Amino acid sequence: GCQDQLRRVGGVNEATPLGTPAPAVFGKDSLMLDLRTPSGATGVLACGRAGDRFITLSVLVVDPTPGVGAAAFERVAAGLVVH
Repeated sequence: GCQDQLRRVGGVNEATPLGTPAPAVFGKDSLMLDLRTPSGATGVLACGRAGDRFITLSVLVVDPTPGVGAAAFERVAAGLVVH
């Protein structure tokens, strides 16, 4: 699931839900997690289901400024379409 995916993409933090809804493409039972790597990169990992497929999107930035990773995720996710 999402917690396993957090580790697969290099996350070293606890799987902390952001409390904000994921883009609609991730489905109603989606989850958005804070993502941090050993190098100091920060961002967001979103996971959910599109039909019978498990889908994820992670966006990382190397910028310690709070919110920069989440803002980058929002820009990328805004154009996401799953076929």
